[in-house]
Amino acid sequence: MVIEEHSNDSGLLKSGSIFLVGSAVVAISNYLYHLSMGRMLGPGEYGVLASLFALIYLALFSNNVFVLVVSKYAAEFHSDNKHCFLKRLIQKALKKVLAYGAVFLIIYILFTPYIARFMNIEGTKGLVIVGITVYLSLISTVVLGSLNGMQKFWWQNIVNSGSALLKLLLAVLFVYLGFGV
Repeated sequence: MVIEEHSNDSGLLKSGSIFLVGSAVVAISNYLYHLSMGRMLGPGEYGVLASLFALIYLALFSNNVFVLVVSKYAAEFHSDNKHCFLKRLIQKALKKVLAYGAVFLIIYILFTPYIARFMNIEGTKGLVIVGITVYLSLISTVVLGSLNGMQKFWWQNIVNSGSALLKLLLAVLFVYLGFGV
């Protein structure tokens, strides 16, 4: 019995390898981030940081669904060579995310004093940064979904890995400079 090798098998292996390396870079960067922050901030401030991350996770729980929807339509338009529709999809999605996200960001910022009081956090700077982070993450869902749909896996993993590395480097720098959480 002869097993034929399909050209899709090599594409699947290549794409899987790209995601494996990208996921490893993100995982290692996130591990180093939490290790560094835990050692540099101490237990109290690291607890505040963990609370802020919990807010981010709550706000972004549906991001993967949005990435999948954008990815599905991007894949359809890309495979049918309907690049004008793909471009319009990305533009419309970005406009809507920018507009609705800005409204929610403004409302969120107005409520940060109450959230800070409820979470027993001094000041609202960290909470404002959380809002901005969530807003930027919503925008990135359009980009990542589009890249995924067009099967631009290198670029998708460069974006993911780059953001994880940037988070690590900026956090260490800012905490080292005395900004704290």
